[in-house]
Amino acid sequence: MSTRRVGRLVRTRGCGVKRAPVARAERGGGQVEYKNKKWWVRRSASEGDGPRRRWREGPYATQDEADAACSKATLTYTAATPIGEWLDGWVEKEAKRALLGQREDHVRRVRTDVNHVKPYLHNVRIGDVKPSDWMDVWDELLTVPSEKTGKQLSRKTVGNIKTTLSGAMKAAMRDRLLDSNPVRDAPLPTLHRGKEDSVGQLRTIRPDEVLSTTQVLILQRWLIEHLDAEPFVLPALLILETGMRRGEALGVAWEYVDTAAETLHIAQQAARIPRVGYEIRPLKSLRSNRVVRLTPIAVDAFRQVRRRTGVRAINGLVTHKDGNVWNPDEFTRWATATLRQLVPDGPKDWTLHTLRHTHASHLLARGVTLDDVADRLGHSSTVVTQRVYAHALPENRTRAAAVWSDLGVGLG
Repeated sequence: MSTRRVGRLVRTRGCGVKRAPVARAERGGGQVEYKNKKWWVRRSASEGDGPRRRWREGPYATQDEADAACSKATLTYTAATPIGEWLDGWVEKEAKRALLGQREDHVRRVRTDVNHVKPYLHNVRIGDVKPSDWMDVWDELLTVPSEKTGKQLSRKTVGNIKTTLSGAMKAAMRDRLLDSNPVRDAPLPTLHRGKEDSVGQLRTIRPDEVLSTTQVLILQRWLIEHLDAEPFVLPALLILETGMRRGEALGVAWEYVDTAAETLHIAQQAARIPRVGYEIRPLKSLRSNRVVRLTPIAVDAFRQVRRRTGVRAINGLVTHKDGNVWNPDEFTRWATATLRQLVPDGPKDWTLHTLRHTHASHLLARGVTLDDVADRLGHSSTVVTQRVYAHALPENRTRAAAVWSDLGVGLG
């Protein structure tokens, strides 16, 4: 096998393996090259009478891996390829990229997203899929219960699936299998026409969906005792003590913590960036960007962590050892495996968001005003707070009726 070096580029001519006499258009030509400190395989193939298509595979960690990949017969996809088959190949390419920088959780999420849609379009030719077909898929995912969980997927989850599949269709466009991105042109169904309708669709939390005072004390005690044990303990305690969201808890940074004033500025969150992973990003909503008063327990927790770690030059307090931001779904899996065991008699299948609901419900039940709770939670309106946590306000309603009734004493 001969090679030549041109500047920073090393190109290997051919793959060095004898092949059966198959037409080049069917097998795809292959060359190994070293570019930008990575190994790649460049291929080309003709499709009928059309122009020759060229593409690049990789990157690969070593030249041996690139040579091995180059030596393998290459599937040449066309517009007639079933979309399920093409998606399987695309996922494998994503897995190879993960070996050179992207996280394993990215590949796991991509596989999960693709598996959600394959049953609906598996045998449809990729060139025949239209935006309306993808819109039908979104409708199915939002309305048909999953065989695994027995529940429909949330709108947020389906939105994440759409983002993943849009990236896949962009890859198909680069390979000249598609002229446009059908996923991009397939919006999710509109559930609400206006703000009032949107508020009307909010689900009211039931009393049995929040933790009791006794259960809260059990969690508080355990989280305080294990602050130094696991990375997710601090953000879980912050959710319980402030009612912040899961992504917000993973986005807390030292620069926003003021233990002297006992305040926390909630200004950023851990957000998923397509094809990259998770990064710390500013909050999208102006109302979500807020300053909350910390409880003594939260203040002590911050001081304990600061004494142990110091102020590190990283975005968030809770990160991988390499400084990367945790996937919020890993946070949820940890809570499911750990915190649920502490209160087995808690709400059925309760999650980290249950801690947020518990925080708000107990505050409202003890007379904290709707305005204060809405500000603490970062709600867009007190109407949202009132609708979601109506169960915590029955005494206020009864008191209002009693006060009005008193006005009628002696009338007759």
